[in-house]
Amino acid sequence: MPYNRTAALDYARYYWNRVCHDGKIGSNWEGSIRAAKRDQGIHATFGHAAPGTIINDQSASISLPPSQVEDDCTHFISCCIGYSGPNAPIGGGLPIGQPYQGNPFGFDNPDGLLNDLIPRHLAVYVGEKFRLAHNNAGVIADAATQLRPGDLVAYADANKKYAHMAIIVAMQTAPASVPSGPTQLLPPLVACHTGSRQRDDFTTIALTYVSLVKIVVP
Repeated sequence: MPYNRTAALDYARYYWNRVCHDGKIGSNWEGSIRAAKRDQGIHATFGHAAPGTIINDQSASISLPPSQVEDDCTHFISCCIGYSGPNAPIGGGLPIGQPYQGNPFGFDNPDGLLNDLIPRHLAVYVGEKFRLAHNNAGVIADAATQLRPGDLVAYADANKKYAHMAIIVAMQTAPASVPSGPTQLLPPLVACHTGSRQRDDFTTIALTYVSLVKIVVP
């Protein structure tokens, strides 16, 4: 099945701050409780709301405590790259698994999604699997030259445990610093859930490591 990057990006640009098409939204745990659940392999719990509900609209009931953000990053990415259905906007159409009966569409954790995409040769890592995220010219250059909108960035903490995912939605460049010089490479822009973002510099997400993930399906 081909990867429809345009549809994946349309999905990301519409749902970046909205409840996804399946009406599910990841709940949030506080601090160490949340980390302990992840370390124990306990999957996210999910609230319910009408598809398209604005996430940070406190007048909408989405089963999240006030002032907290969603914990929905990988579910959102699964929907962006994998969902394909009759109602626009639709996702990219990759055959994403749904291994947990009753859970939302796709995967609810980065390890699960990456361990589905990589072994099936739907995606590959660009460079080393874990690369320092900040002030790293090599990572920025690889992201800017080897990835394109519709590819992914996975983020890991200092212990190299994945904690977040985002989808690249736009590339950006700056004029050459001198006439006829090379164009300056700037970090691609991403969209994600968990502190809903749209067109943010991928290096501004405060985690230690990144994995650049290139989807290789034509």
